[in-house]
Formats: sequence, structure tokens, C-alpha cells
Amino acid sequence: DRRNLLHQCSRDSFDSVTISGIDVPQSPVAWLSCQGYAYRALVSAAKFYAIRSNRQKADVLYERAKALKQKTKDLFWMLDESCYAIALDGYKEQVPLVSSDNGHVLWSGIVDEPLHSTLVERMFRDDMMTSFGLRTLSSESPFFSPFSYHRGNIWPFDNAISSMALLENGYADRCRKLIQAVWRAVSKFDSPVELFVVLDSELLVQPTTSDELLFQRRRIPENRIQGWSAAGLVYMSTALAHLRSE
Repeated sequence: DRRNLLHQCSRDSFDSVTISGIDVPQSPVAWLSCQGYAYRALVSAAKFYAIRSNRQKADVLYERAKALKQKTKDLFWMLDESCYAIALDGYKEQVPLVSSDNGHVLWSGIVDEPLHSTLVERMFRDDMMTSFGLRTLSSESPFFSPFSYHRGNIWPFDNAISSMALLENGYADRCRKLIQAVWRAVSKFDSPVELFVVLDSELLVQPTTSDELLFQRRRIPENRIQGWSAAGLVYMSTALAHLRSE
């Protein structure tokens, strides 16, 4: 149905991924984040059946999860970027964009433990991590477009998932740094906005008094209070409570 969204995921804008800059990748697009969600669901279901003493069903689900983990690593991992590609196109070829979806798969448990530190370091490089949170897309990408809907701006809910991923995998300092960055932004708006834009000052033609970053909110009045942004702030507050109890 042409009335439906082209991409059935959180990155639901038609131009959220591209390979050439002017194309929409051949469908169906297999999103990295969705592989992680499926993995976590399979493992959770397997644990449920194990508790219910249905070992046979649990084993089947664990095997499916294991196979999905290996296939995701084989097909999505980008050696030259030390992280996963954002998606595969309909031909099972990588859409080689570095994105915040890497935080989602870290949260899901689908990432092999030996890759954790490599992935976290990649997430916190300057092209991804700003003083106000993680970008949805690397600023080094030729298709970085921070004023588009999903190609380089910052979403509080997106960062909330990454913060919990960091907490659950033992990166307490990184988790704290990310939460503080997002709260620094939200405190400027006094509202859980849907998303906002952070630009490196050297990208601007007009000089700025800040040596750090130009910070600007996407001006969509109806999105000033966003439900999942508010939920993301609660999620990050939970992570902070865990950090303070340690």
C-alpha cells in the first residue's frame, strides 16, 4: 500500500538511508536495530519457556537467537569502521552508514562480548558523540544531513537506549557522560523535544561566540513535547539511579 511508510522502524522517513545520496535502497531494507530487537525477543522468550520447564521450546529459540547473532555479525559488521552497518538493502548488500543504531544492538545483547569495547569506542568518536548526545548518523558521512529527520540530528529516546546499553554492559562512565550530555540539551529547552540539531562551529558561515557547538532545536511546535522523548528521560533517570547506588 503506497499510503504506508516506506521504512517500518523508528527511522521512518523515506530518506533516512541512502547509498548514493539520491537513492532509496532496494527494498526490503533489513535494519540493524531490528535484528537486535528480534534477538532480544528470542532470548527473552527462550528464558520464559525455560522457566516454564519447556526445555525443548527454549532450546529452539536459543538456537534461532544464536544463528541470528552470527548472521548479523557476518553480514552487518564493517571492518573499516569497527561497527555495524545501519542496514542491508534488498540485495543483502550493506548500506554502509555509521549510526546510533549500534547502541541499540549493544543494548539487545546481539553483539559478541569481544566486540563491545571496539563498538563503544566507535560510538564515542567525535563524529558521533557531541556535547549534547549521540548523533543518529556520523558527521563524517557524505550523506550527513542534520536538518533532515534521521541523518545526523539527536533524539533523546535514541540516546536513552544507548545509555542503558552502556550501563548494562559495564561502561558506567560512558553511560554517565551520555546522560549528562542529553540532559544538558533538554535543560536548555525545558521540554522533552522530539529531536534537536548540533552543528560543529566550523560548519557555519556566520561566526559563533561558542568554541564548542552551535545548538539549535528543530522548530516544530507540535513536537515540543514528545511522548517517547519523555519516556527516554525516565529511562535515563533509571540508569542514573543505578549508577548512584553503585
